Amino acid sequence: MPSVDLIIVPQGAESQVVHRAVKQCGKKSVDIMTIPLGNNVPSTLAIQSQKLNRANRVVLMGLCGSLSQDYGIGNTVVVNSCQNQFQQQLNFDKELTAQIKERLKVDAVSGLTSDRIINQANHKQELGEQYGTSIVEMEGYYWAELLQRRGISMAMVRVVSDDLGGDIPDLSSAVTSEGNLQALSLTRIMVKQPRAAIKLIIGSLKGLNALKKTTVKLLSS
Repeated sequence: MPSVDLIIVPQGAESQVVHRAVKQCGKKSVDIMTIPLGNNVPSTLAIQSQKLNRANRVVLMGLCGSLSQDYGIGNTVVVNSCQNQFQQQLNFDKELTAQIKERLKVDAVSGLTSDRIINQANHKQELGEQYGTSIVEMEGYYWAELLQRRGISMAMVRVVSDDLGGDIPDLSSAVTSEGNLQALSLTRIMVKQPRAAIKLIIGSLKGLNALKKTTVKLLSS
């Protein structure tokens, strides 16, 4: 098993399934730090800095969108590098990434860290071609930048919950500036876009189920 002492995961359903998986594995030595969506590193550190100060080997986990036909809903990948929207690239820890890749038997891909949720399938495909990346998420680059400055080893594992098979609702208006999802706004958006909402729900459920299995597999002895 790769030696991991901290898992960083977005708050909400993603952190809930990771907590359950860690408990199932009985890994009391593995801490969990929940974070808001996007670039909210300073606000997270103000609350949870002690967890990070104790960490040596960190894995950022969560759901993502696919930018490639090669990866569909429920597929797990380990991300070896990520770019921000300005095409600046950071590489994750090679040794830890290689250990996780071998453990999970998954592909290693490059990722794009977006400053917003990408909901249109054609836009995702365009981003994949523009940046040469396979998945899109919202936190990787920011945390890689911070942890590299601190000399902490970091890898990133993502599970696809949204593929190129269709659009999902535009959730931008439901996300606060602090990176929190507003339940009432989310409900209104889903009601207005029922077909896209169904795709989002089905993809999220499949993705979360795969995320739990991936976490268990990563941590099991």
